[in-house]
Amino acid sequence: MVGPAEFTRRLLARGERAELARPLRRVPAPGGSERMRWIAEAVRRRALGWLLRSGGWRRRRVVVGGRRREARLWDPKVSERLDLRFTAGPLRLLVAAMEASPGLPSVPPSLRAEVCAGATGPEPATGDLLALHLLGEALLAGGVGRFGADGEGPARSEAGGGALRERRPEAAGREDAQGEERAGAGASAEGEEDLVLSLRSLSPLGLAFDPEALGGLASPGEASEEALAACLAPLFRGDRPVLLSYLDDALARAWLAAEERRRRLAPEAAAASYRAFARGLRAYARAADARPDALRPLLAFFERYLVWSYGGRAEVVRSLREQARGLGSASARDAFLLAASELFALGSLLEERASSALAAPYVDRSEAEKVFLADYQERYRDLAPDVEALRRELAGVLG
Repeated sequence: MVGPAEFTRRLLARGERAELARPLRRVPAPGGSERMRWIAEAVRRRALGWLLRSGGWRRRRVVVGGRRREARLWDPKVSERLDLRFTAGPLRLLVAAMEASPGLPSVPPSLRAEVCAGATGPEPATGDLLALHLLGEALLAGGVGRFGADGEGPARSEAGGGALRERRPEAAGREDAQGEERAGAGASAEGEEDLVLSLRSLSPLGLAFDPEALGGLASPGEASEEALAACLAPLFRGDRPVLLSYLDDALARAWLAAEERRRRLAPEAAAASYRAFARGLRAYARAADARPDALRPLLAFFERYLVWSYGGRAEVVRSLREQARGLGSASARDAFLLAASELFALGSLLEERASSALAAPYVDRSEAEKVFLADYQERYRDLAPDVEALRRELAGVLG
């Protein structure tokens, strides 16, 4: 059993959902209690430290205030435009997690409104976008208490589909039994999969890091890409797309880790994962329509995929066909490869955006277009034919 401060420390440092000593006492404290001020400062430090270590330390060419600048994130000309403030929303989520410990907290509509108020308004608190993402990922680490290899985020399930399967079966059963004894505890009131999605969808940044979760918010017949893109809207208000330029490699690594997990799935599950993942990335690209510089993570993803990870077109096709061999019929294997081809169809979105920008005279291009084109030509242009060829071969397109 631990106290609120130690619960916070373990959650932020190790992704561990400790069990809080009961009962929790709420005592009015004008100006806030010393303990809660410490907890709030710990959340703030963790969020800002993660942002800097995940890419903010790099000197990058970014667009702020409609102008291109080359700077690190802490440069005042950049940081002052990001509104890196925090509200009480993340603390409300943290308190809900304390009350549900060691299970996942339920986030009913009333609590969701309070938690997300600062992150979803006309001027989102950028600090809340960061903090809700990190708290959600730490909670979804599932009590395993181990973070990823870079030390900057919880280790994710090797079974795919987010952190849902991260917990060991015996831990899941124990938490469910405890949840039945706790009023308002999450795991007994809702399916755990619903809780996972509910937590991840609290933060638009969390959905950007997990496009499969974004694509899985609804089936294609139930929600348009425009509706899914609206879930990411707070990331694209004002100059907040700058975050995505600094986090482009971190996002690409997360998306590639999802692909590595998907390669180990049974082909039926992998096909569903490919469809949801591609749907989520298409929604991301739609959200970035007015800020093409925010497409840099997609450029970095394909570069890492084809240059560093899977050995080019022939090797990608060979490995996917090998994965499809587990299916019993030729039509099922073709359907699996068609689902996988949706990932590479995203290349046409990048090509269309680059062609649109190149069609305009240089002086008429926006600063965001100029930044996007510089990365496109450096990281993606030579790969574009292979990405399109992969799409056609996997989809069975002739000619």
